[in-house]
Amino acid sequence: MKGFRTEDGLWTIWYPNGQKKSEWTYKDGKYISSIYCNEDGSEAPPPPAQSVSKKDVPPPPPSHRRNN
Repeated sequence: MKGFRTEDGLWTIWYPNGQKKSEWTYKDGKYISSIYCNEDGSEAPPPPAQSVSKKDVPPPPPSHRRNN
């Protein structure tokens, strides 16, 4: 639709030491998948939901906006 925009792609969060902390993939504005890593860069299991803080979760893609 003309005038609407949807975000796609990869959101990455980094540890202070420069290693990847997590990656989140979105397609057409919808969550597709995510991976988590330890501070040494090795892949880690997803943390329990209650242990994830807001700073660990990337912002959702912008909602559809109409250009005026």
